[in-house]
Amino acid sequence: MSENADSDPDHFGDGWIRKWEDQCRQDWEDESNMEDIIQRENEREAQRLWMSFQNCATAIAQLYKDGSNQNAVSIWIPFQNAASSVSLMYRDSLDTMRRSYDMGSQSGYLRRTRDILSWAKKRRHHIRREDLVAFLCGKAPPVRHRGSTSLGRSASRVSVDRSSPRLPPATEPMEDQAEPDLQPFREALALQGLSGAMSNVSVRHNSSSSAGVGYEQSNVNELHCFIMDEMSRRSETRKRTSSNGDVIMDSPSRKRSRLF
Repeated sequence: MSENADSDPDHFGDGWIRKWEDQCRQDWEDESNMEDIIQRENEREAQRLWMSFQNCATAIAQLYKDGSNQNAVSIWIPFQNAASSVSLMYRDSLDTMRRSYDMGSQSGYLRRTRDILSWAKKRRHHIRREDLVAFLCGKAPPVRHRGSTSLGRSASRVSVDRSSPRLPPATEPMEDQAEPDLQPFREALALQGLSGAMSNVSVRHNSSSSAGVGYEQSNVNELHCFIMDEMSRRSETRKRTSSNGDVIMDSPSRKRSRLF
């Protein structure tokens, strides 16, 4: 009887501690919905950054279209709109980067806590220190031997591996691109013309009425057509000049001059 009485407090205490651990773990899992919040925040920030890029692309296209005008007064307003659009996109990019860092830190902390809780749940009541250190460092726990020689060898091997510098992987030399990738710029102009998303930064200052909004949308469509024509014309000119250069290099007169 005395032995059962002595063992009962330990048994009840262990059961109470396990219930308390399960309750704490359940409360933490119910409150840790940070992944859904991070997903919604990322989508919202990406949408805001894309809107800024659309406005910036439209302002730059308008500046290029009005650049042929020699009047300095008429070119100042498109230049001012383009500068404000670029500045707004820069500020939005900085804010998005800061929020991404903060959300990434919170997500990593929650993921690490979840991994430790799930790992501690599978382990026994007493956790060895080397097992915890190995789990936190992402390494396998040390193998326990009776002799100390194998442990010393493994420790020396680990120290040698840590001391050896890790060389970065060899990368191939980047080739010089003939022309920049302007596909996102074209998509921004096309979607800007279709959706008319000019609520944040307007290209024209006198766009308060509905007629002004319709004028802006038609102006964006004209800008898109103008930019597409300019790009196609420049690409055709570049191809024509390159083909002419090839013909000149392989001409018979040049071959005769080489023979002489």
